[in-house]
Amino acid sequence: MVAGFTGFSQFRFGPAVEVAIPTGDFADVYTLGYGLSARAEYGIGDHLGVGLQLGYIMLSPTEEAKDYIKSSSMLPVQLLAKYYFSEQQNGAYAGILLGVHNLSVTAEDLDFGFEGESSSDAYLSYGLGAGYVLNNKIDFNVRYNMIAPDSELDDAKASSYVGVSIAYLLGGE
Repeated sequence: MVAGFTGFSQFRFGPAVEVAIPTGDFADVYTLGYGLSARAEYGIGDHLGVGLQLGYIMLSPTEEAKDYIKSSSMLPVQLLAKYYFSEQQNGAYAGILLGVHNLSVTAEDLDFGFEGESSSDAYLSYGLGAGYVLNNKIDFNVRYNMIAPDSELDDAKASSYVGVSIAYLLGGE
């Protein structure tokens, strides 16, 4: 029984290059995000993979926002589940993500004597995506992530972005 289960299961991990393309109101403040992430995935059965993804993404403010934002970044930490359409951890898949995004912003120093302040807050996040694993080693992924709005701000809206990543996978067969 254990040998049968182990034969279907495999653990893989690897680094990824990330690009975040803000959408909606998030795009009014940021033009692009870029960074690195790491992911770990454990294969279960013939088609399912579960794991964890975490990263660091630097955000580039729009021209209008550069007067107020000195630097900004987000740290996504999300659980993931993938369904592979053909074989375990290879080929096309669809996936879901659930976790948190820690958003950090440092404001610019203002001309009338105020020094820029930094803030960092964590927000619930979730996403849907699809991807393709090539030769059991290269994982191309596109996903749509939503970051829940700040509940303490009136009329706050969710932030969203399209994430694109390319990962090099280690481990497994």
